Amino acid sequence: MGDDLQLHASSAEPADSVEAAWANPGEPPDLIALLADHPRWSSRDLRVALLVDQQFRALTSQPWSTEDYLRLIPAQAVNDDLVLDLIYSECRSRSRHDAAPKLEEMVHRFPHLATRLKRQLEIASWFADAPAIDSQPTDEDSTDSRDPLATRFGDYEIFEEIARGGMGVIYRARHRKLKRIVALKMIRPERLMRFADLRRFKNETRIIAQLDHPHIIPILHVDKFDGIHFFTMRMIEGRDLEARRTEYLNDLRSAAQLVAAVATAIHYAHQHGVLHRDLKPSNVLVDQTGMPFVVDFGLASRMSELTNLIQPEEFRGTPAYAAPEILQEHAPPPNVAADVYGLGAILYVLMTGQAPFDGLNSVEIWSRIRDSEPPSPRTLNPRVSPDLEAICLKALDKNPAARYESAAALEEDLRRFLAGESVVARPVLWWQRRWRWFRKHSARAALALTAAVAVLGMLAVIVVQAISLHEQVKQTESARQEADTYRQALEHAGEKAEQLQADTAADQPRSGEVP
Repeated sequence: MGDDLQLHASSAEPADSVEAAWANPGEPPDLIALLADHPRWSSRDLRVALLVDQQFRALTSQPWSTEDYLRLIPAQAVNDDLVLDLIYSECRSRSRHDAAPKLEEMVHRFPHLATRLKRQLEIASWFADAPAIDSQPTDEDSTDSRDPLATRFGDYEIFEEIARGGMGVIYRARHRKLKRIVALKMIRPERLMRFADLRRFKNETRIIAQLDHPHIIPILHVDKFDGIHFFTMRMIEGRDLEARRTEYLNDLRSAAQLVAAVATAIHYAHQHGVLHRDLKPSNVLVDQTGMPFVVDFGLASRMSELTNLIQPEEFRGTPAYAAPEILQEHAPPPNVAADVYGLGAILYVLMTGQAPFDGLNSVEIWSRIRDSEPPSPRTLNPRVSPDLEAICLKALDKNPAARYESAAALEEDLRRFLAGESVVARPVLWWQRRWRWFRKHSARAALALTAAVAVLGMLAVIVVQAISLHEQVKQTESARQEADTYRQALEHAGEKAEQLQADTAADQPRSGEVP
């Protein structure tokens, strides 16, 4: 396997491990010993551990420089990306606690990175709290009402950061000529010199530009300013579902409607050969009217390009929302089933307020995803109906073939649930189907019920009369039997009396006969 990201059940998350080491009072932790305790950490894990440790040491009286870390791990000195990350983190820390380092100082310390350092630190300075560069108005801006707090960026003025992901950052911006407020996305300043991130950014731009759906925010402008690639999108005023995860616990119909709408967008993307691959609550933005929008196609891929096996070290995304098959070693290329799982995970969060699986770190979460079932939504929220729970758990099935065959199939089942019809996820009994028919056709059901009550009333009268008649017949028959018994007894008594009389007469002496 490659060394970008290797996960092992025996390894702890690097950030968690470093934070735990710093939680102990006393002297700063022994970083060499900490790294020795985790020999299986990949270069990516090592990078995270070093950057977290650097942030903690910056708060002490003896912060470490980038060179201190490179002397500790000399083999990583040739990893230019890691060195740049350490330099950038050092510069940020020094800016917060002291004077920001000069570019000349950093170039003198790292001459082999002079070109990349100059570019990265220059770009980073644009988005610092310092006054905006190039703030003098030009003839083009002479009629503008420039915001003194805005940063000039080509044809745009950048006001504030509104979102940040693993690769990109989004700012609220305004086109200087059109006066239109937009969301402007670019690669995070500290990652601008990473060529892999640049490829991902360009891929996201191409994918979104080819998708035209009401629940996918369209791209308005794609450009490059001073070597920085960016694109702008329609500005959506709202919050993502991660921030609203508990707002639907008492309004489960709205939750089902929202996920159904998101599913239509994902199915549309699938029809155009695109997998999102990172569906989670924070990637669904809901505007002030309740309209959802799928965002962040940074990990999206075209199905036609997913020809090679996906190795575990290539996983990118959020572990808590990853489909189980993606976490397998030598997993096949992901397909629509992975996105269906993501939709089910979003529905689960809206129904319960929590992710299907959680844990102290990614390794623990992944282990639970592979080896256990999510808690029943109805145990976490009694308001969840059996049908909605069945839909959610079908989408979260560990077997991709047992999930809905498409995002459209999931959306259709949610629509059935909302219409009060039988859902595919949960076969129903005959009496349940009848009850749902009554609920859906209330007027006809009322008429049918009235007729049924009348018929039942007539049947009840008939049954009562039949029972009464039956009782009378039984009484009559009983009386007849008693009369027969009495008659027979009388006859038998008469026969006995006649016999006795005859016997008595025979025993008397005849006239004139001497006894």
